[in-house]
Amino acid sequence: MVDARGRDATTRDSTAMDVRRSAEAGKRDAGDARVPDATDAGRGADARSADATDARGADARQGDATDARQGDATDARRGDTTDARQGDATDARQGDATPDATDAATCPTLAALAVSPLTLYPPFSPDIHDYYVRCAAGANALTVTIAAPDGGSASIIEPTPSAPAAQQTVMFSLTENQAVVSGVAVDAGSACQYWVRCLPPDFPELQITPHPEAGTPPPGYYLLGDTYVSSGEHGYAMVLDVHGVPVWYNRSKNGAGTKTIQLFDPNTIAYVPIAGYTFTDYEGSWEIHTLNPVGVQYLATVGMPVDMHELRRLPNGDYLVFGDPIVPHVNLTGIGMYGADEDILDCAIQELTPTGELVWQWLAYSDGHIDPQLESTFCITEPANGVSPLNPDGGTRYPVDVFHCNSIDWDGDGNLLVSARDMDAIFLISNPAGTGPTAGKILWKMGPPAEIDGMAAGRPYSLDGARYITVTDDPLTGFFRQHHARFTDGGISLFDDRTLAPTPGPDRGIVLSYDTDAGTASVVWQYSGTRTTVGMGSMTVLADGSHVIGWGDVTGGALTFTEVDPNGNDLLDFAFPETNTGDSSYRATKVPASAVDLQALRTSIGPWSSSTGIPADAGHD
Repeated sequence: MVDARGRDATTRDSTAMDVRRSAEAGKRDAGDARVPDATDAGRGADARSADATDARGADARQGDATDARQGDATDARRGDTTDARQGDATDARQGDATPDATDAATCPTLAALAVSPLTLYPPFSPDIHDYYVRCAAGANALTVTIAAPDGGSASIIEPTPSAPAAQQTVMFSLTENQAVVSGVAVDAGSACQYWVRCLPPDFPELQITPHPEAGTPPPGYYLLGDTYVSSGEHGYAMVLDVHGVPVWYNRSKNGAGTKTIQLFDPNTIAYVPIAGYTFTDYEGSWEIHTLNPVGVQYLATVGMPVDMHELRRLPNGDYLVFGDPIVPHVNLTGIGMYGADEDILDCAIQELTPTGELVWQWLAYSDGHIDPQLESTFCITEPANGVSPLNPDGGTRYPVDVFHCNSIDWDGDGNLLVSARDMDAIFLISNPAGTGPTAGKILWKMGPPAEIDGMAAGRPYSLDGARYITVTDDPLTGFFRQHHARFTDGGISLFDDRTLAPTPGPDRGIVLSYDTDAGTASVVWQYSGTRTTVGMGSMTVLADGSHVIGWGDVTGGALTFTEVDPNGNDLLDFAFPETNTGDSSYRATKVPASAVDLQALRTSIGPWSSSTGIPADAGHD
């Protein structure tokens, strides 16, 4: 076959799509992989380069679609789950969003927009309504020129209104986070707005590369954050449009990076700043931001340190969140160099009310559901505080991360799909809020074969007696150190990091079909990279057919995320440029345009304190 760019694509498998990107320079060997750690947020020393980097025309793609395996990605067997949601992309309600007041299809457009002396990103186009310039700290003198179409008038709305005119040039003094807002109207009809945001100097550099020859990404917005922060920058959660413009962002409180940015509805965005294991203050809490009116609420686990991997909002308005309790004196004999008396991080799931009250909790080890000695595959020692009250004995030993639970989803029966990186497994928990004899039990567990080339791999044993579902007929022998497992239409999607995997192969976003009766699963769609990822990553399948792969822990200009169509055509790539040697995003997901209130996003940007109208301690308890 020939792909959308005219290159030959070799068909290798009738059941899966595999689009490989060509090898990137300096790719890392899996043997050199670091063990990712949430407390390693400050690494990276290279300073940001000049502003011109944002406008580079160089193609940031890690490779081309040169090896496609065709198949029907929707032919996934449902197994025992029904009414499964599609993960982050469907967390946001799609019917409640305020229509975009700047929809070029329904209102007039500017004929010209120019800003000096700073560079406008992206270059002006009448159909693009959001832009940014990179500002210095304090006052920035800007000259803005706008021109209306024939028969129309244009005016400045913010920061200082101007009278409508066919064309005008005005001068402003803008501080970081402010915006110039201009309006255009024809014959007293509806007005369209154009926004130019003054980005703060510590905002990470951004580089987005569309591939129009392959197709156009469907309308939508990307949710990400700079989890690892380069020198001279600050951690931000952000929402980008398809042109790479931040239409919303929020600066972390502690200077470190941000994780797991999620949109719960058009008026609510949540994320967590990187912090150590702590019970106290906002550094150990999720931030739930409302956009209109502007406000913030802090939510933390009850009785244990919060885990920064996942926060989900249930249909009843409650939240699911992971916690990290430390359990002492656990026998890990037979796992690496560990012995009979170790402290471990348990995997806790809590349901919390919107006011932070505990509804129920589930504990993998302490409740007797998982035996780490027989079910864990990749234990690592976490550099946690190790002091009382984190360590019940008041000691200073570091706990062993035996599960590393990193994502939660649920099906129509309230059963929970959990990904555990250090088990190389995803598993389904029978509704923990149920009352029957199976409530809280693990119903099935999915992972690689028990043995690969004579070496132990997956762990079929289950303390709960769960059925093991083996990934079969996969040249890469299943997934390893995976992240972001989500139910899709009839299957499960996830990001396969492949960190130190026994079978060599690159990281990839995959969709799996599975049969619980047969105990087998197969890869029905995949899009592969060129290396293994040392941690993090995401995979989002949208209802419009797009697949967005977040590449996880990358450095030096490697791609942060890629959006492809169902046939694996690369529509768009995003990267923190190569000068940002420390920047990575834990996840990079996408929501449809109908899921957001663009005006609410725009008008709620600003520092977390006075400029948003929120006292520095608002919502904190």
